[in-house]
Amino acid sequence: MIPAFHQSCSEVVGKWDNIVLDKGSSCEVDVWPWLMSMTADVISRTAFGSSYKEGHRIFELQAELSELIIQAFRKAFIPGYSSLPTQGNRRMKAAARESQAILRGIVDKRLRAREAGEATSQDLLGTLLESNLGQGKGNGMSIEDEIEECKLFCFAGQETTSVLLVWTMILLSQHQDWQERAQEEVRLILDDKNNKPDIESLSHLKVMSMAFYEVLRLYPLVSLLRREVNKDVVTDVRRNKCGNR
Repeated sequence: MIPAFHQSCSEVVGKWDNIVLDKGSSCEVDVWPWLMSMTADVISRTAFGSSYKEGHRIFELQAELSELIIQAFRKAFIPGYSSLPTQGNRRMKAAARESQAILRGIVDKRLRAREAGEATSQDLLGTLLESNLGQGKGNGMSIEDEIEECKLFCFAGQETTSVLLVWTMILLSQHQDWQERAQEEVRLILDDKNNKPDIESLSHLKVMSMAFYEVLRLYPLVSLLRREVNKDVVTDVRRNKCGNR
């Protein structure tokens, strides 16, 4: 799936380069919407393969549903209110139905292709469908289960990944010595690969891995998830427990 990641990321970085060329190096770019779009594109490609454009519509519907649900939670609780035909309730049900219909159409298309003897795509949906082959009756996942798995993959993966990338960019901009170390590491490792990463080269990005782990330590990626230190911690930044510098 790394080629799909690389393609989506390269397209976004290429567009940023064009913006800088047009407006100059002092221009400001709001990266958040770009990263949201990029992560949606990545997940669409890896989840649905050639159907990734249809997957994009699912992200739009999921984002709309999330906003409507948040608005509903902010209102005073009234028993039975969710069943009333209000504008918000009608829109939530319509968006849920459309999302379900798109996924059902993608799954049915894959099932017809499999019955016709075509090779199974190496994406999330293809893996889910493949896992059901050879299962005894009643032991495999139902079509509804597979649809829900795809919806969860889309919903849980997009915003958390975007948040991780945004916080990483913020912290690297605040600690530019680490930014320079990360950039130098990427240049050294990917120059030999013509700037096209593979699983082996990514495993050697030690500085970037450290940056991501530090971001994950400082900033949880899930909304409303808090962390609390329940006791004082004293550390020696010069040495670790093994005595290594």
